[in-house]
Amino acid sequence: MRVAITLASLVFGYLVLTVGKPIIMPLVVAAFFAILLVPAVHRLEQWKFPRAAAILILMIILIGIITSIIYIVLNQAVSIAEDMPEISGKLELWYLSFAAYLEADLGISAAKQTEYLYSGIDKLLGSSGSFIQSTINTTANLFTYLALIPVYVFLMLYYRERFKDFFIAINHPDSRDQVEDTLEHSKGVILNYVVGISMVVFIMAVLNVSGLLIIGIPYAVFFGIVAALLTIIPYVGIIIGSIPPIIIALIMTDSLFYPVAVIILFVIVQTLEGNFITPKIVGSKVSVNALAAMVALVIGGFLWGAIGMILSIPITGILKVILYQSPKTRPWSLILGQDD
Repeated sequence: MRVAITLASLVFGYLVLTVGKPIIMPLVVAAFFAILLVPAVHRLEQWKFPRAAAILILMIILIGIITSIIYIVLNQAVSIAEDMPEISGKLELWYLSFAAYLEADLGISAAKQTEYLYSGIDKLLGSSGSFIQSTINTTANLFTYLALIPVYVFLMLYYRERFKDFFIAINHPDSRDQVEDTLEHSKGVILNYVVGISMVVFIMAVLNVSGLLIIGIPYAVFFGIVAALLTIIPYVGIIIGSIPPIIIALIMTDSLFYPVAVIILFVIVQTLEGNFITPKIVGSKVSVNALAAMVALVIGGFLWGAIGMILSIPITGILKVILYQSPKTRPWSLILGQDD
């Protein structure tokens, strides 16, 4: 019976998270931002700021920081767009050289290469309709989320005591201390993760940009910042972020030294991030073992895409804290954690 209830709960949870994604995901993202701003709002309130004014001031600062990062990335992207003819010319030369290699060494004629190329283009165009539709839907959802999340954050911060009272009220009166302890630990997990990962992103941006500038890769600032921002997607983010500068190094330079140097740079940075930077900065409050983190990453990406991958680790850390509170669910907490 216990196994059946567990399986039914998992299926029900999957349906809720999938069907309710447009409603639940903005609320979860807003909750993370709200918890991040709670200490600062509380401090401003102690300085006699009205609650609404304190929340608005901090939200404007947060939006300003995010907008500045987006502006820097977009400004660099515009520079790349302006140099696109040069990149296209280099890419054409690289392709002609590669085609000559295929014909001379592998015996694939130019006509056969053209046939393969057109076949690939036809397949790409055949699937482009669904891709464009998916892109349009994603963009529309993104703008909807951007409009809803600030409103949710403001209201969550304004009525924050109500949420605590709610969680206490739905539990047994004798478990008040346990509920408050669980809420404090969960808040600590989110604060520790968000503040820590922000510091990690900043350090990674400095390392990436500095390394790419030393190597001499074009658009080092853009690629370094983008690769650092992708670090918030655990394990795979920095790998994805390393691919564009490697490709640019292959296209825009005349030596294999540059792409090899970029690969070595990102291997070193990844090693530092995984073994020293993130463990030291993020700390032990989000101590989720590698297996649980990878499973959570896959599930989060499957359910909610990139946002699900970003939220997967802190949500798993909160789940570990909640499961630890009851002796019946504590074994699941032990499976998720990496501490004793």
